[in-house]
Amino acid sequence: MESSLAFNILSSINTTKKKSFASYFSSASDDCQDLIRKLLEFNPRKRLTVEEALKHPYVSDFHNEEEETVCEGVIKIGMNDNTKFSIKEYREALYNDIYKRLKDKH
Repeated sequence: MESSLAFNILSSINTTKKKSFASYFSSASDDCQDLIRKLLEFNPRKRLTVEEALKHPYVSDFHNEEEETVCEGVIKIGMNDNTKFSIKEYREALYNDIYKRLKDKH
């Protein structure tokens, strides 16, 4: 009886054919798709860093090391991760934090 229950449960699961990554970005160039794939990597150890992303062929025309500032420390945003904010609230808090840091610098 248990095996037929398990069979019924498993056979009732709706499976769909897996879509390729490229099908979601069909109008994007190969370089663009490659960059998106590498930026969306779930494992942070495998995901591109900012420096690696700036060297990617897709954005190479915009990359100029002499004009780019590298942050040497970790940026911490003083917001509670356990609180859900709206996009507007998060944006305002982020802008306020940036404004405060700029004001404190001068």
